[in-house]
Amino acid sequence: RMNLHFRMAHWLVIISFPTLVYTGFALKFPESWWARPLLHWEGRFGLRGTVHRTAAVVLMASLVYHIVHLIVSRRDRVLLRYMRPGIQDLSELLAVLRYNLGLSHERPTFGKINYAEKVEYLAFMWGTVVMTLSGFLLWFNNFTLRYFPKWVSDAATAIHYYEAILASLSILLWHFYITIFDPDVYPMDRSWLTGKVPAEHLRVSRPVYYLELLHEQGSPSASRGSSEGGSVSHDPARIAEGAASERGARNEGTGDPASGRPSGKAGEAKSSVPPLKPDEQG
Repeated sequence: RMNLHFRMAHWLVIISFPTLVYTGFALKFPESWWARPLLHWEGRFGLRGTVHRTAAVVLMASLVYHIVHLIVSRRDRVLLRYMRPGIQDLSELLAVLRYNLGLSHERPTFGKINYAEKVEYLAFMWGTVVMTLSGFLLWFNNFTLRYFPKWVSDAATAIHYYEAILASLSILLWHFYITIFDPDVYPMDRSWLTGKVPAEHLRVSRPVYYLELLHEQGSPSASRGSSEGGSVSHDPARIAEGAASERGARNEGTGDPASGRPSGKAGEAKSSVPPLKPDEQG
């Protein structure tokens, strides 16, 4: 799911982003109890500003590393194709809304990258550029005031502050849910550590992508027929239908189509997605 280069860029963000949030809001709310330890040294040494700017350099380094990685690696550059927004993303969003509102009992399934991941990725890239530009204007404030009108510095201050709020809420409410609190991955999606996700999770939630991986690896389970004389479907609609039927069978008897809890009849579920093999993990 994430090779070493993707994970390294992500690790740099994990180190720098929380540091930027803490040191940045400490400047805005200096009287807060959580900001006092950091500002205690301000009379002798600008610790807060030094740490904040160092973290900013690390965040920019993560972005540069990611861009260079995609330029150099043709194989990984395919990510950009998957990240392109399309009509399918709107269909996925509407399907999720219908399912969450109880208007549909068919659980939505996705490909390699779903609409939420695209939005988050593009928002991060855009937000990093905005924070970098506004941050440089504030970092080199003398240069900004010398060569630009005063309103440019004021605008940079406002943009930097409100973008920081937006980014923080996005991580706390959205990214943490997707990677930690979502029942499908709880207690944590460990791909940021290992680069892998359970094959069973892909088979049920991303059946089309799961079959693509099987074909890439030349797995016999991607092309074999069933023992009952049937065959494995390669049609995305039938694959998704089979995965949804399997999840529905798992939820049978719970009274809650979104629970995801196995029932006694889970083993009777029929799916057009090939069954899992121990050697196909990851």
